[in-house]
Amino acid sequence: MTYKVFGFVVCSLFLVSTAQATEVWTVQDHGPMQSVRGIVKADDTLIAVGNSGNMMTSVDDGETWILSSKISSSWWLDAALESDGDVVIVGESGTYSTSEDDGATWTSTSLGVSAHLYGVSRSASY
Repeated sequence: MTYKVFGFVVCSLFLVSTAQATEVWTVQDHGPMQSVRGIVKADDTLIAVGNSGNMMTSVDDGETWILSSKISSSWWLDAALESDGDVVIVGESGTYSTSEDDGATWTSTSLGVSAHLYGVSRSASY
């Protein structure tokens, strides 16, 4: 069995990536987005979220990025992949959105909070 291992480190001003766990990390150009705050892989699509409601996608393991349409003017602060394959993104002022189609469309949900949501993680029991 062959596994393709790669990774990203998200920094406020740049991305670094590796194609293999043992290779050297390299800085990736993240295109027109000011800052990347969270990144997740859903099927063959990488989704990066960040400042001013910006979102980018990549279908070539991060070699190139496309700026997607904004779904909010709030800053997105993190992204996660749920066990059912849905993508969840969270951000300022309680913003919360999900995608069932690898980021092509998004559904925003009010959580009834105004606090910033700095992180989201997957849990098998919730």
